[in-house]
Amino acid sequence: MKSTQMQELIMSGINLKDGGTLNIYYDLLDELIAKKVYEKYRITAFVNNTKQFSLYSDKVNLIELSPKNHVERLYYELIFFKKYSKKNKVAIWISMHDITPNVVADKIYTYCQTAFPFMKIKLKYFKYTNMLFILAYKYIYLINKSKASAYIVQQTWMANKLKKNLHINNIIVANPSIPAVGFKSNLNHNSDKKHDFTFIYPSLARFYKNYETVCEACHVLECRNVNDFKIIFTINGNENKYTQMLKTRYGHLKNIAWLGCQPRQNLYEMMKESDCLLYTSELESWGLPIMEYKALEKPIIISNLPYAYEAVGCYERVKFVESDNIFELADAMVQIIQGCIQFDLPKMVTSPFPYAKTWSELIELIL
Repeated sequence: MKSTQMQELIMSGINLKDGGTLNIYYDLLDELIAKKVYEKYRITAFVNNTKQFSLYSDKVNLIELSPKNHVERLYYELIFFKKYSKKNKVAIWISMHDITPNVVADKIYTYCQTAFPFMKIKLKYFKYTNMLFILAYKYIYLINKSKASAYIVQQTWMANKLKKNLHINNIIVANPSIPAVGFKSNLNHNSDKKHDFTFIYPSLARFYKNYETVCEACHVLECRNVNDFKIIFTINGNENKYTQMLKTRYGHLKNIAWLGCQPRQNLYEMMKESDCLLYTSELESWGLPIMEYKALEKPIIISNLPYAYEAVGCYERVKFVESDNIFELADAMVQIIQGCIQFDLPKMVTSPFPYAKTWSELIELIL
């Protein structure tokens, strides 16, 4: 008798626990459900923690796998997933975190969320992370390279690096699209202000986020007796060696609030109440908060780096600063506070690769 078993669309992201990478997983699932893909395929999601995906349980088959180390993760990616794929009819497999799994499927897509292989190495990084792992990370992308139908990256600069450095040619550039969260434009947000000017740097406790430049700029402003501002960090200073160093060295700065990681909706509300986004990160595969903040039509001060040009796009209320130039950042912050900033011209980037500007377009390319 002929089997009527529905083919599967698999998503695997067993290493994704928090931050923008986890939000990308959510957003792609949201789009699959919005397009009612579950009517054509049985959607199965391998996740690190099923509780984080409970909202999807009625439409998605959730399977929890929580690797404790890199070796265990490789076991799942190369052995466990292959056994699973052989027992099921897999039409499409989307790996959400850099590794092309060793599976049997009609199409295999590898979503690349890590830009480590292409970062500029600095000596200070060696204090806070295993740089040998970082330097070797490019080999993660080369695992099962020939099996991938396409690699999916968020920006053209990273696609160019994959092609030039790793000789990967089958690449889709797909810009993440943010969900509707009720952001409202407030171009006159400085009128009748009754609170200090508020900068926000919404990011995770990662060594390459370069919080120290913001802290040093804050110290410069305090020394200049500029005190009518505050800076919100979404770290608390206890997460790892890097943030512990930050809190020890800069915890005395009265203009910085160390609020810790925030739920997504809380973070949106904090961004709406703020006056300017600071983003001095030295490495991003995209930079989701940048795109989210553009919806507010408020000023952005950001690192003068390739990822920033693409994330900012044609947005006109942006000031680019060198990521390690304390005084340039401090000057830009004062100018923003005083309302006399001269914004920079957008630096538009065009992509020679297959391109999707929304989740919907990406799903159409995959299907």
